[in-house]
Amino acid sequence: MNLQHLLRNFTIRTRMLSAIAVVLGLFALVGAVTFTSGVHLRDLNTEFMEHSVHEIAALSKLRTELGQLRYHEKNMVIDYEDGVAVLKHREAWLAEAAALKKTFESLLEGEDDEDNVLARKAIASLQSYVDESKPVLDAVQNGAFDTAKVADKRLDKAKAHVRDVEKDLQEIERIVYAEVDAARAEFGSSMTRALLACAAAFAAVVLVVAPLTVLNMNSIVEPMRQARSLAEAIAQGNLASRSEVHGADEAAELQRALLTMQDSLRSLVGEVRRSTDSIATAGSEIASGSQ
Repeated sequence: MNLQHLLRNFTIRTRMLSAIAVVLGLFALVGAVTFTSGVHLRDLNTEFMEHSVHEIAALSKLRTELGQLRYHEKNMVIDYEDGVAVLKHREAWLAEAAALKKTFESLLEGEDDEDNVLARKAIASLQSYVDESKPVLDAVQNGAFDTAKVADKRLDKAKAHVRDVEKDLQEIERIVYAEVDAARAEFGSSMTRALLACAAAFAAVVLVVAPLTVLNMNSIVEPMRQARSLAEAIAQGNLASRSEVHGADEAAELQRALLTMQDSLRSLVGEVRRSTDSIATAGSEIASGSQ
């Protein structure tokens, strides 16, 4: 028994409803795959925008603030003979140090990762830099040094801490950009997987729906064609042609009804023929008796 004959064990109504259910199920599968892939890509994009982009912006800001911190530090030394100018530079220097610390702290937001350790270390080094610079800057502001070169020399110990901050910042940059590259690669891989999953789902729809539709169509059209041929043969008076009936669907019922009608007509014709023969025989006998 082939698949087409197996399908004919079910009514056409049942087969059509089943086909609709299969199509809807496959499209639900496509929708589920698309939705799942879209949610995953959205989560990756959200994570990238909220984490990586935030950290990249913070790095740019840190570079600017660190440069401004060193700029005001140099100006305090250069203008060491002008107490008012030194005070002005020092206020700006303290503001930049506070801003730099705040920006480093922004890197600690969210989940704890590799660069958080470096950010905490940089904050500690920055605080050491500010603390060790304070007595020297107090002396600069009070004109306690003979030359700017002497004042700058006295700041060497504090500058070592800010150089540590710069090293930590470089390492944080390396980690962040490595994370960005990894996120970009993951996004690309996820996009490829999503496209392949959608393509596979659509292929499943085509490979399942098209053959089943053709098979179902043939299981309806072929028996209807046989039924038409049988009906035409009967109409032409051919009561000897037969067709094999398979299944239990509406087309099979029609074929069986035509065969039953054919059998009835054959019986009727046989009875008429026998009656005609009997009449002819009786007529002959009556003619003979009359003679």
